[in-house]
Amino acid sequence: TAEIVPNPNGYDDFVIAGKLVQEDILNQKTNTIQQIKTCLSSNHVALDYAHAAFSKECATPTEYSDTYIRPHIDQLKALKQIAWALYLEGKLAQMEGRPGDAAQDYLTVIKMGSDIAHKGIVIDGMNAFTFQRVGSQNFESLIPTLNAEQCRKTIAALAKIDREQEPVENILCRERYFAWSEIRSPKRFIYYLRTSLKTKSFNPAKRYASALQWQFANLRKINEQLEILLAKRAYELEKNIKPDKWSDLVPAYLREIPTDPTTGAPLPLDF
Repeated sequence: TAEIVPNPNGYDDFVIAGKLVQEDILNQKTNTIQQIKTCLSSNHVALDYAHAAFSKECATPTEYSDTYIRPHIDQLKALKQIAWALYLEGKLAQMEGRPGDAAQDYLTVIKMGSDIAHKGIVIDGMNAFTFQRVGSQNFESLIPTLNAEQCRKTIAALAKIDREQEPVENILCRERYFAWSEIRSPKRFIYYLRTSLKTKSFNPAKRYASALQWQFANLRKINEQLEILLAKRAYELEKNIKPDKWSDLVPAYLREIPTDPTTGAPLPLDF
């Protein structure tokens, strides 16, 4: 059996785009503007495919079969290639002093990470975490160069991505079904028994649960902290003073006071 996915599926376009990337983009030198331009120029077809994918619904076509994982790993390798190419578009825009474009480009990487976790298993969730961290890693240094309107748009985009994020519980549930489908193989059955003894549980997803839950909670916290910085930047630009209390930002800039996903406590205004 397999998960029901959209048709057309943006995931397919992301994979095609990744396979169209020239050479191993992750190991190319991309430290200077010229190096990045050369890299992006040679991969413009792949990038066109990737950008087209964002106009479609996206979901991982998970199959509950012991033959699924090998070809799927090849798909994940392709996704890493195109995610890095998308990130380089943002890096180039930031280096060239185009902060609004850079923000949009980094958001596409974060959204791609969110999209590929839909209907996926643990390995997809972990890749989603990696891609979203790549997209967010330069955001904090970018914020001081954004204008108020760009800050507001970015806050809305990050909040939308957060709302549409696949719940960790769904990913772990699919992982359990997938693991049960795999243990029909004698080698996988032995591996399953060993894992069960180590984790003291017959739930094959248990050994991944804590790590994945931490990753997704950390992602949410990072994005919420970015939203706070963006809201403070927009407020200061529009009011000519710095905000000193949450009522300055909520609800004018943020829908609600952000909370720490690990504790449920409100995040500090200054961190």
